[in-house]
Amino acid sequence: MSDFSPLLSGGPPPQDPGDKYYQDRVVKFWSHLIKNELTPFKCHACKAENTLVLYGFKYEVTVTPTSTVGRYYPNYDAYCSKCGFIHSFNAEVVEGV
Repeated sequence: MSDFSPLLSGGPPPQDPGDKYYQDRVVKFWSHLIKNELTPFKCHACKAENTLVLYGFKYEVTVTPTSTVGRYYPNYDAYCSKCGFIHSFNAEVVEGV
């Protein structure tokens, strides 16, 4: 597995070392940013570089709800560890679906 920790200057959230699902999402997320030349990533609010921390733990993922009947779109949400601004990326785009 690739080590993207240098890109996470704010440090990753607490996690279980056996949390393969979350680790795979981190790799997909940073691979997407690198592939699309979005690094160094600058926070849209405070302009700090490489301060993103991906939300998630074990099998928990972030979603964007779209209705009251339970429809949603999975996404990759990351927050800036400096100012707290949340950046949201559509999971289908990140995963190339």
